[in-house]
Amino acid sequence: MLVNPLKNCFCTYWPFNLLKNMLVILTLDSKLALTATLMFKLRMLLAAICLLFVLSCSKEIISCFTPPEPTFIRLLDRNGVDLLDPSNPNGYKLSATSMYYMENGGKVLSPVKLDSLPNGNMYYLNTEISWNADGGREFFLTLSPTITDKIYLRYDAVSERKCSFFKLLEFKYNDVVYTKKKITGNLEAYEIVR
Repeated sequence: MLVNPLKNCFCTYWPFNLLKNMLVILTLDSKLALTATLMFKLRMLLAAICLLFVLSCSKEIISCFTPPEPTFIRLLDRNGVDLLDPSNPNGYKLSATSMYYMENGGKVLSPVKLDSLPNGNMYYLNTEISWNADGGREFFLTLSPTITDKIYLRYDAVSERKCSFFKLLEFKYNDVVYTKKKITGNLEAYEIVR
């Protein structure tokens, strides 16, 4: 079981330093000849700080974690022809394909690879963009030197019943909302018609 005692916590390192300093004072009380009233006040202050520290930190036990699903994208032309099929002369080539998002004014590349069904008759882009879409983010899919499409993906991290998982809220491709389609078995992908 994973214990995360500092989740949603107001705690920082300063309570630890304050507690350490107060303990030093309390252990040296005979050397400092502190009065009983001052010692009582220091102990009460120490108890209040400890209580504040304990109550401000929620101790949530996370017993399971489900990562976000990978994002699979199929690209088809208006006639349903697979634009990712390497044998399609009018299709996109993986060597010219890349995906990135913007962060702190710079491009951050995101892995993208071409996968196919075992029989090789259907191709799709396999991306890991879901990991970077907590709260929503724009991604850019470069298909050729002159074509870059925009993808908006939004997942929210959810914790309930001692489990953490990601909930898909929105997927847009060039500002059009898409939903996943079942391709085969457990495989679901976004089918984009270009």
